[in-house]
Amino acid sequence: MSKYFYLFSFILLISCSTELNRLPIPENVIPEDTMVLVLKVLNLIEAHIKRKQPIIYYNAESFKKSDSLILLKYNIDTLRFGESFNYYASHQKKIEKIYSDVIDLVNKEIIILKTKK
Repeated sequence: MSKYFYLFSFILLISCSTELNRLPIPENVIPEDTMVLVLKVLNLIEAHIKRKQPIIYYNAESFKKSDSLILLKYNIDTLRFGESFNYYASHQKKIEKIYSDVIDLVNKEIIILKTKK
C-alpha cells in the first residue's frame, strides 16, 4: 500500500511540470466511482496495518494480502488496477477529484461513527 502513497506523492511532484504525458484511457478502465471505493478501502486497511505495526518491513506481506483481497472483492485484477491508476494519475484533475472523494467518504464515515457513540 505504501507504493500507492509514493506513487501519489510522485504524481503531485510531477504535476507541476508543463510537459506531463497524459495516458490514453485504457480499454477496461475502472470507473471513477469504483476507483474511489477501492482506494478508500485500501487506504483504510493500510492505515490500520501501519497502526498495528509501524515498521514497514514487517507489514509488507500484510499489505500484499490485503490489496489482493480488496481487488478480488471488487472483481479487479492487479493489471487492470495498475493501468487505471496510472491513467487517472496522468490526469491531475481526475486524480485530485478521486482522492478528494476518498477523503469525503472517510470523513462521512467518521461522522457516522462518532454519532453512534
